[in-house]
Amino acid sequence: MYDYVILVKDTDVNINEKVLVNVKEEFDRTTKEESISGEIGNLDIKKFGNRKIRVKGSLAKYYYGTNLYTLTRPDVVLAIEKLNDELIIDLSDAKVFSMEIGTNLIMKENIQMYLNCLGDKPYCEKWSFPGSDYFGNKQKQFIIYDKCKEIGKNKVVIPSEFKKYQGKILRLEYRIKRRVKYEFNKVVYVKDLCQRDFYNKSVNMLKDNYFSVMKLNSLNPHKKNSYTPSEFMDFMIAALVNKAGYDNAIKIFIANKNRIKTNVYKSRFKSSFNDIINNNSFSDTNELIRELDEKVSIVLEQYKQ
Repeated sequence: MYDYVILVKDTDVNINEKVLVNVKEEFDRTTKEESISGEIGNLDIKKFGNRKIRVKGSLAKYYYGTNLYTLTRPDVVLAIEKLNDELIIDLSDAKVFSMEIGTNLIMKENIQMYLNCLGDKPYCEKWSFPGSDYFGNKQKQFIIYDKCKEIGKNKVVIPSEFKKYQGKILRLEYRIKRRVKYEFNKVVYVKDLCQRDFYNKSVNMLKDNYFSVMKLNSLNPHKKNSYTPSEFMDFMIAALVNKAGYDNAIKIFIANKNRIKTNVYKSRFKSSFNDIINNNSFSDTNELIRELDEKVSIVLEQYKQ
């Protein structure tokens, strides 16, 4: 479930430099500190003089060779043990300064079709690009995207067993870029990543982030035989937003929201607007979202141990 991490261990113990490739030595003239950096697989390793060691990279790629596979808790333990053995150092008390929690789902349809059914997320900005939706801020982000498209952009070869699923592998990813300790209400160490309760809490974070995203219903104009003028006005608004696209409608709101006097009024308008869009009187749960909801619930539950 863990992917990219930044780990830092305060220590004056040397690492096993023989396993590093692309080794570089640096000298800081200001601090008079010598440092050495290199790589083990996809991991960047750096030793800062006699002060600390930093590890940056994807644990899933390090252990599996690709993060198309989701790192289970037993494999987290094995990945850390492997890294300890290669560096000849114990990283269990290294602090986790940044981390990503993520998994991949194989869907029936093209990923963009599912992204088109997503609205916004409370207390988050949303950025949409072809094949991906980002929700969050500078410190943390929740992302839903086409995993194979992202791999292609990075010019990485897709493993043969996944090629038949191109365009249908949906990635859920929660990135805690900084202040990890505030997210978990404690300083997080590498040894915590291996613990069952902590791992399950991480799985729940990913799940909660997904289910807090607004899902757009499918418009069904034949659900009712007749409407009051007020109901028909709501239907017309929903139909026009459906045609223009929810994100485009929200862009209009964002561009003009300062015309609404207070933040309370802005919040009330946004809530009322979303209620109209998903009014059950003339909309049904989208079948694509029904499929995605079920897969998220089932797959994430399977990773808990």
